[in-house]
Amino acid sequence: MTVTPKDSDGWHEWRIYIRKELERLGDCYEHLQRDVTEIMAEIATLKVKSTVWGAFAGLLVAIAAALFGLLK
Repeated sequence: MTVTPKDSDGWHEWRIYIRKELERLGDCYEHLQRDVTEIMAEIATLKVKSTVWGAFAGLLVAIAAALFGLLK
């Protein structure tokens, strides 16, 4: 590479470095965004499952209480 007066201050190398770092950080951000989206979907699934299991457990307690009241 021939050094010209405008490149003698080293800006050209820094410009290349900065551009590559920005691209790398952009890729990292996109990867993190995908991970966050997946985690949010998993949390939503767990919320639904916990609601269903909670309702089922409450129903079992209600049935057991009703049976206990009838047999008493």
